[in-house]
Amino acid sequence: MKKTSSTKPTTQPNQHNTGGKAKRVLPDYDSLDSLRRYDEHLRLRGKAGRTREEYLRYVRKVAELARVDPATLGEDRIRGFFLYLKEKRAYAASSLRLAVAALRFFYNDFLQRNWSLFSLVRVPQPKTLPEVLSREEVARLLGSVREPRYRMLFDLIYGCGFRQYPNGITSSSPARWR
Repeated sequence: MKKTSSTKPTTQPNQHNTGGKAKRVLPDYDSLDSLRRYDEHLRLRGKAGRTREEYLRYVRKVAELARVDPATLGEDRIRGFFLYLKEKRAYAASSLRLAVAALRFFYNDFLQRNWSLFSLVRVPQPKTLPEVLSREEVARLLGSVREPRYRMLFDLIYGCGFRQYPNGITSSSPARWR
């Protein structure tokens, strides 16, 4: 006996049933020759696995947004990409620095374009408190606390010497807790 195929409607691969409207399918950017060669270049230059992944991710992101091979883009399109990340997506400084490094390596090192754009892009360093505050800074910090119960709590914490070290052990921790 011969098997008969079902009469169930089928869809083509990469198509979704969207109620009669064809959904636009984006190309597979991982198959681009420039990305494959860039990954080889990163490996030849001795970049760590995680660095390679992140660099490729940012170049892939450029390709997806521009919908073309990133090797064909000009300096003005990459400038627009940085503005998009900074202003529209509000990327953190560390993520923006990584994007700049990835694309600088792709365009200047790999494609040897030597664009001046990468010397123009500045990512502000976030302002952080120093690890050790002066007595005046501590007094100003504690003086800014207006609620008496919180002021007492912070005075107590500071007075007892509970200061955090990078490894998470406090200076007043008993030796048996270390």
